[in-house]
Amino acid sequence: MAKEYDEPIRLSQLDLDRLYKIIKTAFIAGCHIIKQANHVPRVENNFAMTRVFGNYSLDKNIVLALADIIQHRIDISTAHIVITCHGIWTVTSNEQVAQHA
Repeated sequence: MAKEYDEPIRLSQLDLDRLYKIIKTAFIAGCHIIKQANHVPRVENNFAMTRVFGNYSLDKNIVLALADIIQHRIDISTAHIVITCHGIWTVTSNEQVAQHA
């Protein structure tokens, strides 16, 4: 029988204020930002804002990688750690992911 664990803990979430600041910086730098039907802003009509970090075709220092660092103590009660891009969390809840872990 599987051990029952506490509810999943979300350690991060998309910071929309920060995303809009990045978009503004890119716009000021002369980059074209397109907002498509699925509400994902794209840089140079190519890359989703969250996927342009380190992309050499956008070597204009337009998009800066500013990491959010969150510390969480891992102990014997920690069952799983799930690391994904934010796109997973826009379509999936913590509970849905935990069911597959």
